[in-house]
Amino acid sequence: MDLEISGGGFTFGGGVKYHVAPAWALGASLRWTVGEFSTVKVNNVSVDGFEIDATSTRLTVGVTWRPMLARR
Repeated sequence: MDLEISGGGFTFGGGVKYHVAPAWALGASLRWTVGEFSTVKVNNVSVDGFEIDATSTRLTVGVTWRPMLARR
């Protein structure tokens, strides 16, 4: 059985990056998405008109290393 659920949404977010050395940086970002699923497709049969709300939040924290910058 093939199941596909689709719809549209909007994403808002931002982030920061702080360089602690030329080749090293600390970063963080936050994204928030809102939307709704409106179509369900099962085995090539589509049904439209659904209004299933969906919300997603993503927090990312990381370290960036760029070894080629350290050689300058």
